[in-house]
Order: sequence, then C-alpha cells, then structure tokens
Amino acid sequence: MLVSVYDKLPHGLVMEAAMKFFARRKFRKHVLTAIGFLTGDLSLSFQRRLLKAYPGIVKAMDEAFYNCEASEKVAVRIAAMVYSSIIELMPYNRRQNCLSQIQANVPTADADPVVRTIRGMVNTAEIWARGRNLDESDCDILVSELLGALAGKSAQERSVDRILVPLVRASNL
Repeated sequence: MLVSVYDKLPHGLVMEAAMKFFARRKFRKHVLTAIGFLTGDLSLSFQRRLLKAYPGIVKAMDEAFYNCEASEKVAVRIAAMVYSSIIELMPYNRRQNCLSQIQANVPTADADPVVRTIRGMVNTAEIWARGRNLDESDCDILVSELLGALAGKSAQERSVDRILVPLVRASNL
C-alpha cells in the first residue's frame, strides 16, 4: 500500500494549507484585476503578458498577501513600477511631448495614448483613495513615478522623490 505525505499529516494542516493556497490565488487575481482597472485593459491576455514580462510581480503579490495589504495598494505599486519602466524605454522626444501634454492639460481625446493611460491610472487611484482603499501617499507614489519617468529621471532619482514627498507634506502640516 502506498502512503502519501498527506496521510501522515494531520487533516487540519492539509486543510489550512489548501485554504491559504486558494486565498493567495484569489488575492493575486484581485491584484491583477485591479491593475487591469488602472490600465484600462481587463483582458486575460494582458494579465498573462504582464506576468511573463515581469515575473517578479508574483513574488511581490505573495509578499503583500502575507503582509495583509490591500489588493488596490499592491496594484498601484506594481502598475507604477511597470509603467515607469515602459516609459523609460520610450524615445526622449515622445516622453517630453507626453509630459508637456500633461502639464498643458491637453484634452484627453487629443492626447497621446500614454497620456490617456496615465490620466486613467491617476483618476482610478484617486477614486480608490476617496473610497478609503488607498492612502494619498499611494496616489503620490503613482504620480511621482510616472511623471518622474516622463521627465527622464532614473529609478534611483524617483526613489529619492518617493521618500521626500511624504517628508515635505509632513513638514507643511
């Protein structure tokens, strides 16, 4: 008779492990759906391409799950990281054009598709912040990452900005 590992474990441990596995899987699905809402692409192919291009996202989602963070908060951080890295690959002239369109408040219909995506992401994050799913600092991180990438700042310069923004806000209180 073949004895499996599961036969030697108490039934409660197996059930607990299975419940945790399914809860983590559900959390990942919520995060990927929230990223889809942020970017305006809810297709499964987008989620597959995202996970294939950025395999570290799975580890980030798992760590956030074990830290009991909100799925929207994780989605904003991942979207900021992914889109800032995509923006860095854009030609310098297009980045400057997008930044000037954002600063000039060009109507969305006439704006570059990147500008439309960024505006949609920021608007969605602001709605989540009003609904108490996000803090204002999460919205600030998203905006500073995306605008910093458009301005040509390196990832290191943007990380310094992420640290300084809350400090400046706190000193103004």
